[in-house]
Amino acid sequence: MAPGGSLVWESDEEGEQAWERLPLWARKQIIDNNIRVFTLPGFNIAKKATDRGDLQLRMQGNAFLGAFFAVSTLLKEFGITQEQYRDVVHKQYVKKFGKLGDAVVQSNMEVMMQGFDQVKEIKIGELAAADRSSLRGQALLPILENVEAFATAGGSCGIGRRSTPVPAGQSKRAPVASIAGFDAEFRSTYGYNQPATPLSAMGVIAAATGDTASKYVARRETPLYIPENCTQCMECISVCRTQRCRTRRRI
Repeated sequence: MAPGGSLVWESDEEGEQAWERLPLWARKQIIDNNIRVFTLPGFNIAKKATDRGDLQLRMQGNAFLGAFFAVSTLLKEFGITQEQYRDVVHKQYVKKFGKLGDAVVQSNMEVMMQGFDQVKEIKIGELAAADRSSLRGQALLPILENVEAFATAGGSCGIGRRSTPVPAGQSKRAPVASIAGFDAEFRSTYGYNQPATPLSAMGVIAAATGDTASKYVARRETPLYIPENCTQCMECISVCRTQRCRTRRRI
């Protein structure tokens, strides 16, 4: 993030508790770059607006739209009042959702304004404050050998990757597959009708292939690996970068 920027974070926690939920590496970046941090219970707002899962994701986006304008200096810089802001957004919602009825328009407006009103700035605490984040462990880097040769052989993201040295006493490791091989099979035009290969039959995916994949996936569910439920169908590869599961749980 640019120095002096603002971070709006999906969370229903506030104040000191919210700060303690941030991992140490994030705290350091926030402090060093003078970042303002805000929390917004966007999904809680969305759940109250609709019972449909797909609409909850859309409504969560509406809440964050309101939060953006509340946090941004845009309205102030252009001398836009809250009344003018609401009027402009309402017209856009009418244009987009008007054919679905006034109730849909009003529901979207209500969620957006709740996002505007409920976003809260947290106080930046000490770097050494208690760590209650889920990222307390040290990040482990992959072991990559001959990175340039790997890239030349068809890897699309080999050069420049950080690597952990091979532990003493261990022999050289042969790659399971090249990124080019993965792309040819699983990023082809086959969709879910993927070719049957030894790797796909075993549920094995080439390491680091998620690096070149789009991360633009909004989700409210995270993987929960249940071995006895896994059928090696490979459908998980389109959404899960860890490539570990098929069965998922709601959080």
